[in-house]
Amino acid sequence: MACPYRGVLQVLRRQRPSRIEGDLAGVTFFDASGVRALLMSQTAAAEAGCRLTVVHPSRIAHRVLDIVGLLPTLSLAALPPPSAEFPPPRR
Repeated sequence: MACPYRGVLQVLRRQRPSRIEGDLAGVTFFDASGVRALLMSQTAAAEAGCRLTVVHPSRIAHRVLDIVGLLPTLSLAALPPPSAEFPPPRR
């Protein structure tokens, strides 16, 4: 599978957008490598004067981003509905 970060870099270089939306609706597995790719994409976008927005994160992507503390720092366009499958983390 291709690294999503490389795709973001290509778009930034070729099209120079002011905004990129990363749709995570279809994500069924999200681990540290996904978090890293997302953070690298966000940094590259910011350096290019572009805003990276995460749209429709799947429940698992939302859960992982919450656990690692990135929800407050990411631009999220829509949140998944609460699920009994993934209860809120204990604080």
